[in-house]
Amino acid sequence: MNLIKKICDWTAVILLVLLAVVAFLQVSFRFVFNLPLDWSEEITRYVLIMLVYICTMNCVRDNGLIRIEIIDIFVKGKAKDFLDIFVSIVCGAFMFIMTYLTIPLIRNAISGHQTSPAMQIPMAIMYGLEFVMFLFISLMFIYRIIVAIMDLKGVTK
Repeated sequence: MNLIKKICDWTAVILLVLLAVVAFLQVSFRFVFNLPLDWSEEITRYVLIMLVYICTMNCVRDNGLIRIEIIDIFVKGKAKDFLDIFVSIVCGAFMFIMTYLTIPLIRNAISGHQTSPAMQIPMAIMYGLEFVMFLFISLMFIYRIIVAIMDLKGVTK
């Protein structure tokens, strides 16, 4: 899991740097040289989307997602552990559903030969990346469930 953590963290850093560089170039070219870059807004959008997916994986892995903490006040001990497992199962199932729902998007993009407006990237690639990201987030929820069950049973990692 440490290798996956490092890969996710470094990917997020690289995407954030790329996002900053492209945004800086866009502003510089638009306002200094009066030459707006057509492709920069599109690539910024795609990089930001991928950054959100990578950071979501990191949050799921580290159990850092937003939650209603008032429930934690009333639910204690093993009941809280079971609630955490239940929430992870529901969230993981939702991510698997989202993974499945990207398949028709990919098929339509392939059959319709859809490309992005500025960079002419096949949209099947972008939708395929969404499929992969939703799948990885789903797998992170499975990891969280396994860790929670092991903690509940007292098994060390």
